[in-house]
Amino acid sequence: MDTKLGLLLLAGLLGATPALAQGDTTSASTAATNIAIKVCNNTSYTTLIATDYLAVNYPDKNWWTNEGWYTVAPNDCKIVAHTGNTIFYLRAEEQGGTHYWAGEFGHCVVYPGPYNTQEDARSSECPSGSEPKEFFRVTTTFNSGVYTWTLTP
Repeated sequence: MDTKLGLLLLAGLLGATPALAQGDTTSASTAATNIAIKVCNNTSYTTLIATDYLAVNYPDKNWWTNEGWYTVAPNDCKIVAHTGNTIFYLRAEEQGGTHYWAGEFGHCVVYPGPYNTQEDARSSECPSGSEPKEFFRVTTTFNSGVYTWTLTP
């Protein structure tokens, strides 16, 4: 389990305000030329997408771009980001509802958004005004092209 989420869950069990644990900065070393992150929404809900990725040609591998919320209409697809890394993180939520798609990796989001922040992978806490949420970790097997994440009900 990711350290950020582990501390997030432990803090919740102890009644503390969740904080993010230090991230693994070594994952940022997997260079890619340009991967487009595409989300296809195969549900009847309008969804909101959050991303955490290393920007294309970003010089400092410890700082990740954290963005949200991109709107993807039902039965539509949208490219939400481009990354220079084969590893990135995604989260989706039903707009105004209770459905969400998430994994085990804690990253910071801002409600209601939109937001665009830089997240230090070495940090143990979310910046002021943001809160930790779980994200899927994606590791691609290619260095350029389009990664498509398909949301299903």
